[in-house]
Amino acid sequence: MERGKTENHRIKEPRRKNETERRGKKKGGNDGGCHCHRRRHRRGEERWRENDAARTRGARERRRYRRGEGRRFHRVLLLPQSVGVIRRHVLVALSHQRRCYSSNFTSVPLRFALFLLWVFHLEVATMITTLFLLQLATVLVNMKFICEVVILSFSIIVIQSSITFSRELEGPNHIKTTTFYTKTFVLEPGKVSRKTFFDVEFPRGHIGIKNLQAELVDEHGNSIPLYEAYLHHYFVLRYFENITMSQHANESQPNYGKYFKRNDGACQTFVNSISWGLGVDARRTNTELPDPFRVEVGTHPEDVPKEYDEEKWLINILVIDTRGAEDKKGCSQCRCDLLNVKSEDLRNTTGVDGTPLSSDYKGGIFCCEKKSQCKLQKGYNEKQKRKVAIKYTISWVEWDQQQVPLKFYILDVTDQVTYNGSEPIHHCAVEYSINPEKTDEGHYHIKKTNIPMKKGGSLIYITAHVHSGIVNATLYGEDGRRLCEIKPIYGTGKEAGNEEGYAVGASGCYPKPGSMKIKDGENLTAEFIHENKYTTGLMGHFYVYLAEDLPKSF
Repeated sequence: MERGKTENHRIKEPRRKNETERRGKKKGGNDGGCHCHRRRHRRGEERWRENDAARTRGARERRRYRRGEGRRFHRVLLLPQSVGVIRRHVLVALSHQRRCYSSNFTSVPLRFALFLLWVFHLEVATMITTLFLLQLATVLVNMKFICEVVILSFSIIVIQSSITFSRELEGPNHIKTTTFYTKTFVLEPGKVSRKTFFDVEFPRGHIGIKNLQAELVDEHGNSIPLYEAYLHHYFVLRYFENITMSQHANESQPNYGKYFKRNDGACQTFVNSISWGLGVDARRTNTELPDPFRVEVGTHPEDVPKEYDEEKWLINILVIDTRGAEDKKGCSQCRCDLLNVKSEDLRNTTGVDGTPLSSDYKGGIFCCEKKSQCKLQKGYNEKQKRKVAIKYTISWVEWDQQQVPLKFYILDVTDQVTYNGSEPIHHCAVEYSINPEKTDEGHYHIKKTNIPMKKGGSLIYITAHVHSGIVNATLYGEDGRRLCEIKPIYGTGKEAGNEEGYAVGASGCYPKPGSMKIKDGENLTAEFIHENKYTTGLMGHFYVYLAEDLPKSF
């Protein structure tokens, strides 16, 4: 302390150079800026380097994910590239707030929240809302209103809800999956509903379909058991539309201006020409095609006239509401004597194969028309209306040179082949009935036919559309070799998809590609074995997928 001065009046000595620089003074200048600004600038540079490294690691992980490596989870929602750029810039901006107290935002729980937002691609609205709430929560954290643990919990809840309600998923090999719904329609006890929904939602572009499955649900999306509403069948069919011509379509000519692209099978009646379709067996029949085999769509086929230039899809359904029915099983078989159908109503009816119905026609799809009504139990309330829809889920990939196109054939056990010279002519009735003699009861009923294949290929997948009462179904080659044996899946409970007494599914065959081939012109034998009980409206259809050309890797 200097003489003559008190302790409170010390003479301040000049600061050392390194101390001045530490306080923020620039070399060669007098205005060094505030301490807060300096610290913020240094932290901003450090964070930028950290985020740059994180982006590099993220890009590396995404490349590994596209190759099927790295992360074991799959991303939930596909976003356009532009949305990904927006997300990245939003996260960088939030992690570089220009306020000195922003360091709290990069604390461990909040960084983990941002990491979750980065990993799980939330929908745009969800992401923006979440980030806004996180920003608000950060202010509350700085104001000591809430703790950071709450932010972490909130982030996890948002991520979980996004996973649950996302509609479009992507799995390995860029397989996308989306669930759609038809328009709702009304069911009433005992009533038969036949509907055709034109121009239904479907993935667009040049794509390859891997799987399509459908079921009947109520207006809340809940599965409906078969003993309440029997899904006799759903058919998905591709068609091309001439927009100018289709404007003149009406109820009497709904197909005007439409060109239907049928499958590769020989039977080209409406039921047998579909692209996909099942019925009571829909929930537990696996229809997924193995990689890299797909059904190619989104291109204009050569056999479709050019003036029909817009690709669309339709879904045709037959649903029987069996609530209150006197005989649920008989009603679901479309037995004429259990519906309000008289023999004279069928007198001028033509069958699927173009020939008049037999006079002893006892049941089938022609007794289940739009105005058909099953007989109800006395006193049952027939005014219990219910809104329902068809829920259908499609898995597909964008088409590229890695995909292998398949041909799809439906082989109908009712097909009675005749020949015009060497040219086979197919007569497919679609359905048949079993009316056993008393002496035959207790034995199996065997339905068998021979079907020539005009074009062969490598067998990739086989399954079948079956009805209740089926024991098994087998497809044989010309030399007697067994190509596939189908086993039914019968329900054992009451929940949807496991209804006791119903054939809720069928097995399938996945031979090793290239190991089993069908020759051009080969005669196949289709055989369906049923319980030998009085049954109407049975269907026995094999679904066969062939690859005409296999890659050299196979």
